[in-house]
Amino acid sequence: MSSGGRGPVRRGGFMEAAREIKAGAAFRKVRHGCGRVLTALIAAGCGLAGAAWLSAEPTRAELTNAMQVRRLLATELAQHPPVHLRGVITFHEPATGITFLQDQAAGIGVAAGVPSRLPTGLKEGMLVEVQGVAAPGAFAPVVAGKSGSPPEVKALGVVSLPNPRGLELADLLGGSQDGQWVELRGIIRSLVAKPFAPPVPEEFGEDQAAGQAAAIRLSIELGTAFGRFTVIVPWRPEDPPPTRLVNARVAVRGVLGSIVNQKRQWKGLLLYVPSLNEIGIERPPSADPFNLPLRAVDQIMTFQPEPQGEARVRVKGQVTLKQPGYRFFLSSDQGALEVQTPHSLAEVRLGSWVEAVGYPTLMGRRVVLQDALLRVASNSAPAKASRVSVGEALARDLDGELIAVNGRLFQNTMRGASRLLIIESGGQLVEATMGTALDPESRRAFEQLQPGTELELSGIAQVASAADWGGGLRPLSLSLLLRDIGDVRILHKPPWWTTRRLLGLVTVLVLLVLLGVVWVYLLRRRVERQTRIIRRNVQQEAVWEERSRIAQDIHDDVGAALTQISLLGELGRREGVEAGAMKRQLEKVVEKSREAVRALDEIVWTVNPRNDTAASAASYLCQAVQDFVRDSALRCRLQVPDELPESPLGAKARHHLFLAVREAVNNVVKHAGATELRLSIRVELREFVVGIEDNGRGFDPGLVQPERNGLGNLRRRLADVGGRFELTSQAGQGTRIILMVPLEGCLP
Repeated sequence: MSSGGRGPVRRGGFMEAAREIKAGAAFRKVRHGCGRVLTALIAAGCGLAGAAWLSAEPTRAELTNAMQVRRLLATELAQHPPVHLRGVITFHEPATGITFLQDQAAGIGVAAGVPSRLPTGLKEGMLVEVQGVAAPGAFAPVVAGKSGSPPEVKALGVVSLPNPRGLELADLLGGSQDGQWVELRGIIRSLVAKPFAPPVPEEFGEDQAAGQAAAIRLSIELGTAFGRFTVIVPWRPEDPPPTRLVNARVAVRGVLGSIVNQKRQWKGLLLYVPSLNEIGIERPPSADPFNLPLRAVDQIMTFQPEPQGEARVRVKGQVTLKQPGYRFFLSSDQGALEVQTPHSLAEVRLGSWVEAVGYPTLMGRRVVLQDALLRVASNSAPAKASRVSVGEALARDLDGELIAVNGRLFQNTMRGASRLLIIESGGQLVEATMGTALDPESRRAFEQLQPGTELELSGIAQVASAADWGGGLRPLSLSLLLRDIGDVRILHKPPWWTTRRLLGLVTVLVLLVLLGVVWVYLLRRRVERQTRIIRRNVQQEAVWEERSRIAQDIHDDVGAALTQISLLGELGRREGVEAGAMKRQLEKVVEKSREAVRALDEIVWTVNPRNDTAASAASYLCQAVQDFVRDSALRCRLQVPDELPESPLGAKARHHLFLAVREAVNNVVKHAGATELRLSIRVELREFVVGIEDNGRGFDPGLVQPERNGLGNLRRRLADVGGRFELTSQAGQGTRIILMVPLEGCLP
C-alpha cells in the first residue's frame, strides 16, 4: 500500500500527452480547413449550382475537448454532435461498463455499455483516442457511439494519471464535478466487500459469464470535512487484501460520480477509485479499537476539556431490539442509543451484552453509533420494559429506552410490509410498528386484535420533536418499535358492541330501508296498474250502462210510438170505418211516426262522439227547442254567442241535459200560459249553462211541492251528471230556470 502516490509513474507524462493533444488538434484544424477548400473547388469545377450547395446539410464541427461536450445544452445533445477526444482513462470497470476519461480540459464519462463493450485490455492510466457522438447520459453529458454502439476507442500508450484537483465545499454542490479526477481526505469509517453481478448479455460464453458473476466491489464509507462519501473500489483476487484501513486517515484519489433519481435530478456524490493503490494512508488506525476506554452513553457528544484524538467511541450495553440487516438498540444504566453497522448481526441476540466501537452522531434527540464494530461480551435474558405513561415518556426524554405503555387499540393495519398498531393512551395516539418479518402464527395473532381492545405494548420508545423558539427540541409525540408478538399483551377484550358491528347494523338497516323503498315503489306501480284496470272497468260499465239506457229509451220512446202506430193501423183496416174517422187515425199515425223519428234522432245525436262538445250541444238544443214550440203559440228567442268553445261535454251529460231542457220547455208550453220563451246558452268558467225563461203566469216556489211539475226530475237528472238546478219564479212575473252541467274533466 502506498502512502502518498501510485508508484514509480511519471507525472510529467500527462503534460507531454497534453502537448501532443494540442499539436494534434492544430493539425486537424489545418487538415479540415484544406479539405473544405478542396471540396469547394471540386464543386465549382463540376458546375454545381449555388442552390444545390445551399440545400446540402452543413457539416457539424467536431468537438475536441471534454469541456465543450459538458457545456452542450439539451437541445444540442439531442443532435448528437461528433466528438473526437484524446485523454487518459481515469476509471474503467468492465463488469459495469462505468468508464471515465480526462483530457487537458475536464473529465467526462464514456458510454461503454453494460458490461463494457470497449476493447479488452483497457485500464486506468492509458492514453486513448475516443471518437463518437455527444449524448445526454444518466446525468451529465457523455461520449457515446452511433446507433447505440459504444464509441471507437484506440489505445495510444500508458501515461501518468493526471494530478487530482483540490475541492472546495461549493464544488461538491449540484453535481458540477461529475466525472472529474479529484482527491479527498478523511477517515475510513467502514469497509465491506460486496459481490456484484451485473446483467450478462446472451452472446457471452460461459467463461465470460462466470467472470462477470465473480466481480467484487469494496464499499468504503469515507468521512470528510465535506460530509460522508461512499467510495467504490473494484477488487480483483490478485489485488492485495484491504487490511488495516478502517479508522485510518487517508488521501483518496478517484472520479466523482453522481447519485440521481429517475428524473435525472442530483441527489449526492460517490467516488470511483481505480484500485487500492490510489488510497494513501496518512495516519494508520489504532491497533485494537476495543482497547479504547468505555464511554458512558449519557457522556457521548458532551463537552470534553481535552482533545480526544480518536473519532470513535466504545460503549457497552444490553441489546433491547434487533432489526434485520443493519441496526439494533443498546441500553445501559446511563441511557440508551442506536447502533448501526455494516457487519453481520448473526451473533447478536436480544439480551446480549455487546461492546460497540463506532462514530457517534446525533439524529434528533437520539445518539446513533454509526459504522460500528461489534463484540458480544455475554448472553442473558432480555431486559424488562419499564411501565410509563405517554406524558412521562415525553417529559423524561426516554427516546431509545425499552418502555411499556397501556392504551386502547384504535387501528390495526399494515404500513407497507410492517404491521402498525395505533393505540389511544392519555388522550394521545401512539403508533407501534412491527418491522421484522412475522411467522404465520404471529401474523394471525396480530390480525385478530380488534379495535377497542385494552393493550399493554412494550417496545423501543421513539420521541418525535420539533424546534422551539429557543433553538432546542420540544417533544411532540411518542411511537414504539415492537420486537415480536410477545410485546403485545391483552388487558381487556373489546365490548361486543363495536364500531364494526355498529356499521354492520347500520348497513343492514340501510338495506332494509332500501328494500322498503323498492317494495313501496313496486306496490305503488301495482296500485296504479290496478287503478287503471278499475278505471277501465268503470268506463266499460259506464258504456254498458249507457247502452242499456239507450236500449231502454228506444224501447220506451220508439217502441211505444211504433206500437201506437201499429194499433192505429189495425183500427184503420177495419171495415165500416167512416172517412172522417179514417183521416183522424192517419193523422195520429203521422204524428206518432214523427215522434219515433225525433226519438231516434235524439238517440243518434246522443251516442255520436263527434257531438261531445259544448258548441254541438248548444246547436242541437236550439234546434230541438224551436221544433218543440213550432206548433204552439209561443215565440222562441235565442241568446247564444256566435262562437262557443269546443270544450268537451260527454254523451251522458248531453243526454240528461237534453231531457231536462225538454221537460222544462214542456212545462212552459203546457202550464205557464206564456206568449214568449227565451233560451240562453253560455259557457262560464268550467260549466255549460242553459237558461229557460218565460213571461207566463209564474208561481210561488215556496207553495209548490218539490216533486210537483217535474221539478224533482230536473234536479235528479242534473245531479246524475254532477250538475246544478236553479229556479226563480214569482206569481204574475214568469219563471226562470238555470241548468248547469260541468264540462268533462271538470267534475269535482
